[in-house]
Amino acid sequence: MKKLDFLIIAIALILAGIFLLITINGKRGESVEIVVDGEVTAVFTLDSDTEYRVDTPEGWNIVKIHGGTVSVIESDCPNQICVKHKEISKSGESIICLPHKIIVRITGTNQETDALIN
Repeated sequence: MKKLDFLIIAIALILAGIFLLITINGKRGESVEIVVDGEVTAVFTLDSDTEYRVDTPEGWNIVKIHGGTVSVIESDCPNQICVKHKEISKSGESIICLPHKIIVRITGTNQETDALIN
């Protein structure tokens, strides 16, 4: 291998390390909001261990809060994308079920602002 190959590998490893630090360093959220068709219908602390059934005219979802994480564990929607979504725990993360118009989102005072619009 040439010196240029080592340099390219080193740069790739450094960039991968920086990306890993950025993704791991997210802020832990404080609460979970369940939003149905644009309206907040329930709020829980992220520390509560509970399962909550969300009923809508389009169908139902079961949201599980456990160990500081949130997931959708069951749904009667056709594509099951919300059920396959990874657990969330950081401020600003969300799980969305489009067929049922449900958003499960993590909120908290330590959420960073992406942009301000006047």
